[in-house]
Amino acid sequence: MKQYALTTDAYNYFVLLKKNTEQLGSIFDAQPSELTGNIHCLTNPAEPVIGFVTAGSVTQQRIFIDNANLPAWQADLPFKGCSADTLVYIYTIPKSVPPQLIYQVREFIYTDVMIPIDYVDAFYPNNGYTAAFPYCVDCTLRGTNKQPSFWK
Repeated sequence: MKQYALTTDAYNYFVLLKKNTEQLGSIFDAQPSELTGNIHCLTNPAEPVIGFVTAGSVTQQRIFIDNANLPAWQADLPFKGCSADTLVYIYTIPKSVPPQLIYQVREFIYTDVMIPIDYVDAFYPNNGYTAAFPYCVDCTLRGTNKQPSFWK
């Protein structure tokens, strides 16, 4: 978070400038007034000059906001439907099965449809893999491996 500080005179000048340029047009708005800043014409002091020179300071602080301090809202995350029961168990196929079915299972595992997570070594023929959709288990889809600049 960055906070910029202005002097009282600078603040009043910019408030008046905003009122003269943005809040005009209806009969209820304030009438335009003359802007007097701290800049003056050296050759003709009676000539009106618009402008204000100021210097301010910047204060920077890193803040952390707790979720409890925010209004209630529901994040629409791509993995919100993922849970332990979304895992799929894929059985290994014995060699006696027609090759077409073996290719279908391999395509299911080796494409982006599902990602194998773990090999389950049960009693044959119940060996297989647990698999899940990429958005449930692949953190590289939503994240990055680059360290933020503010981590020290």
